[in-house]
Amino acid sequence: MKIKIKGFENELELNADDKCYSIQIENKKLYQSILSECINEDDEKQLILIDNKENCCEIEKHILFISDPYNEEVNNKKILTKIYEMISKSINENIELTTKIDTNLYKIREIIINEANELPIEFEALDDIITTDILNLFKLKIDTKSYITIVDRINLMIEIMSITKSDLILCFFNLKSILEKEQILEIEKYALYHDIKLLLIEPNLYDNIENEITLQINKNFEDEII
Repeated sequence: MKIKIKGFENELELNADDKCYSIQIENKKLYQSILSECINEDDEKQLILIDNKENCCEIEKHILFISDPYNEEVNNKKILTKIYEMISKSINENIELTTKIDTNLYKIREIIINEANELPIEFEALDDIITTDILNLFKLKIDTKSYITIVDRINLMIEIMSITKSDLILCFFNLKSILEKEQILEIEKYALYHDIKLLLIEPNLYDNIENEITLQINKNFEDEII
């Protein structure tokens, strides 16, 4: 798989197991445009993802874009969906646990129906409630209170993606302007250790670091891989 920006020649190959990736864009308007398109999930994007058969991919199915890792994006819908699927699978494979949940749900349903029937109106209710419905009811989410720093939260996200065996590319915007080089290295090493593909999109040009392959576009719109 590889990624490129529409109108530019070079493509960033995403196939190395021992590297993270960076796209650095010196022109602020181009950077802002790409950021807006990715975060708002616009249908038309300048960022293009190409599979190994040279077909363009639906980018949201393959990349998780994070613009603000400190806020509640750890509980991103894509991540929570994966977690809910894992919990549901675990519960559904346990007959004793499934029976216990079904019995209690039936009792709760009966209480609600009986109370509703006190009104002079006829009601109906679902007979079958799946596990993910229950998880949504309780708004199950990851507790992030003990993860204080941005690095902690990013590493938590990487760990969650590893646990859920997610094949999404994890993409952050503008990390290098707010973190030290040593912190970026720590995050990249953590991602590599957990076999998570990491892509950083930046609004400035930086010296390359050991774990990265980078597509740079300078203010004159000249692009190169370094």
